[in-house]
Amino acid sequence: MSDSAVAVIEEVLTVVVEVVLFGVLTTAGLVSEQFALADLTSGEVLGVWYLFMGALALYAGLYAVGYERLLPHLTRRLPRH
Repeated sequence: MSDSAVAVIEEVLTVVVEVVLFGVLTTAGLVSEQFALADLTSGEVLGVWYLFMGALALYAGLYAVGYERLLPHLTRRLPRH
């Protein structure tokens, strides 16, 4: 294969991995936040742990992967006016 084909395949695989990571981390964060709300409203102290872990997963998914890595990869390919 030529170098340009390898570069395209590498770029596509990078974007696919980042999309999957974005989805997994964001979903895990949302689920953890739901557990936190359920536990905190029922008086369980474990809800604080779920709250912290959910916030951490949402930060990692939305900001670190989504905004910092995935968005630049996707906008780099858009036509400029």
